Amino acid sequence: MKRIKRKITIGLFLIIGLVSLCISFFNSGKENIQEHLNEALNKTIIVDFHRRELKEMRYTGKSLNKKVDRIKLTSNEGPEYIIFEDSVEEYLAYQ
Repeated sequence: MKRIKRKITIGLFLIIGLVSLCISFFNSGKENIQEHLNEALNKTIIVDFHRRELKEMRYTGKSLNKKVDRIKLTSNEGPEYIIFEDSVEEYLAYQ
């Protein structure tokens, strides 16, 4: 009887140890993935900003008294559409 209890106790400790080890690996992996995603997003934003900054943009004149949720910019490479999450004043959108 004592032998069975000892085996059950050792088995439970091993299971608890393995589960806690798996949870810690999962959390560290999740943080690592989140860190890589944030780094990739920041690189993408920076590259896109510099690409847009260096590209020669031509603005087609429109009235600036309204709010827009998207704009169309024309460059040497062709038209580019920018879609905003919220509507913004048109004069701000073209800055």
